[in-house]
Amino acid sequence: MTSVYRYVLEQSAFEYFVRLDEREARHCLNHFCRLAANPHETGDAHCLDAAGRALQMELAGPHTVIFWADHAAGEVRIVDIFPG
Repeated sequence: MTSVYRYVLEQSAFEYFVRLDEREARHCLNHFCRLAANPHETGDAHCLDAAGRALQMELAGPHTVIFWADHAAGEVRIVDIFPG
């Protein structure tokens, strides 16, 4: 079954992503696609955002990706990326 989810980058994640070199960007894109294909996956750790929403934290090579699955919208929201 193919996932109908898509990944969406929040502004801070996008701003970090566009500064990556080509190899690191490709690695992150593969990671985003994997998250969208497995939207029920839990991360290596979790935290809460200001609204109390559970955010998943996962290592993606040398980077940490913070995300949550918006099941109603069919999206995996990439909230932030930072060195890992």
